[in-house]
Amino acid sequence: MTGVAVLLTGGLTDLLRGWTPAPAEGHSPTAGLGAGIVADERLPTASQPLVLGYVAERFLMTVSELEDLTDHLATFARAEGYTLGRVFVERIDRSPAAFQALLGALEKQDAQAVVIPTMHHLAVLGDSTVVRTQMEYLTGARVLIAGRP
Repeated sequence: MTGVAVLLTGGLTDLLRGWTPAPAEGHSPTAGLGAGIVADERLPTASQPLVLGYVAERFLMTVSELEDLTDHLATFARAEGYTLGRVFVERIDRSPAAFQALLGALEKQDAQAVVIPTMHHLAVLGDSTVVRTQMEYLTGARVLIAGRP
């Protein structure tokens, strides 16, 4: 059963628990680009905790628009005292691959939060409020809303 099918049957918890993280050894930082992962990973400083980003691609979204959104997430993260790490981009035709990769990264890294532009970016996975609540509960990472650029 695919992640989308799990979501349609109300099993977001199963999706959150059912992902398998990629092996860390020999893993290329750009290997996930086909799944919609932007390979732009910054290391947190001692005084700034790590936050990961998540963006759902819109139909006909340009590369420039995606870059602007990523820049906006980085600006928001800095203003809130975080260092933005990797930004996971959910491609329309590959959902929920980037979300599953995000969950794997939350487990492997010491990220305290996930920043998204708006709640609409979680809506590709189901009811955005439910997705946010379950993700925060199951991963311990806060979901921060950056707002529109």
